[in-house]
Amino acid sequence: PVSLELGGKSPIIVFDDVEIDKAVEWTMFGCFWTNGQICSATSRLLVHEKIADEFLDKLVKWTKNIKISDPFEEGCRLGPVVSKGQYERVVKFVSNARKEGATVLCGGARPGHLKKGYFVEPAIISNVTTSMEIWRDEVFGPVLCVKTFSTEDEAIQLANDSQYGLAGAVLSNDLERCDRVSKAFEAGIVWVNCS
Repeated sequence: PVSLELGGKSPIIVFDDVEIDKAVEWTMFGCFWTNGQICSATSRLLVHEKIADEFLDKLVKWTKNIKISDPFEEGCRLGPVVSKGQYERVVKFVSNARKEGATVLCGGARPGHLKKGYFVEPAIISNVTTSMEIWRDEVFGPVLCVKTFSTEDEAIQLANDSQYGLAGAVLSNDLERCDRVSKAFEAGIVWVNCS
């Protein structure tokens, strides 16, 4: 038997024929579940340019409303990252993305109401180029980078633009398209209409 740890900078492709609310939910779940501290986190969002504004508006609004607190507190949806070192790493990734010219739409810092612990607000970063650190390197934290696309071929090319190959997701109401895209992914796991 062979076991491989492939690491993750997994893509999630969202086409323009989706039910936007559901796609936003799956995008948030795929990246922010377990604070992004899972190798298969879908931390690179590729969203069709026709729906990008509406999708990102909703995604940012919903992300800002995630309850960040002590995990034992009622209603907690996001706790701390695993260590001080990881907290510092996540915050540095967000800071570096900003320095490289990306736009931080939300998050990436300590929540104002939490003075202790390694809590970090989930971050959504747009205006990302494929040469940026935030696009290329695994953060292992609640950080989602975003690019738009116009064609299926472009989405596949962007999705496969990674040294990692653990997972990928495709969201579309066109199941034939989902089949084509999932077969084109260079990834070990592919989710269709979920993440």
